[in-house]
Amino acid sequence: AEGGVITLGTQVEQWMSSIVGPLQIEARWLAGTSAATLRFKSPSINTDWLRPSNVGFSVSYSLPIVVAGLTAPPGGVLVVENPESHLHPAGQSAMGRFLATVAAAGTQVILETQSDHVLDGMRRAVGADRTLPHEDVIVHFFGGDGIPKALTVDLGGALSEWPSGFFDQTEQDLSALARAKNRA
Repeated sequence: AEGGVITLGTQVEQWMSSIVGPLQIEARWLAGTSAATLRFKSPSINTDWLRPSNVGFSVSYSLPIVVAGLTAPPGGVLVVENPESHLHPAGQSAMGRFLATVAAAGTQVILETQSDHVLDGMRRAVGADRTLPHEDVIVHFFGGDGIPKALTVDLGGALSEWPSGFFDQTEQDLSALARAKNRA
């Protein structure tokens, strides 16, 4: 950012680069219209600018979330469903950290996710990054009985409880593999 001023475009590029990989974004209004053009380029590869239809789904799915999060007003509400779509695990974690940063700036973030990586990114923002105060986080888990269970996050980013069926598939799969290895 020139002169210490960080623009919305710069912030979008920085967050998108942390979520999907190095990315430059160019947006231009078409004079005399209410339309704009949008192009993308990887700064690490010597390529031409690409249209949105020629970049991965991770960009087209994540960009609206990042722009909405960065433009959400303090005191406002941002509702996001499945922000992990088309992202690799590292990108999912970065998305969780991004959404925690938005919440720390004063926007209430209501998030529905199927991703333990998004949850872990949010927990990392609390425990390791100290971006978001732990008191400002509540996780609602809807188990098989349909009754919501409220989970809190402590200062270190740990959940108050890890109910059965709550992001425990990896543990179940690794246990099954360990049992199989012992039988072999």
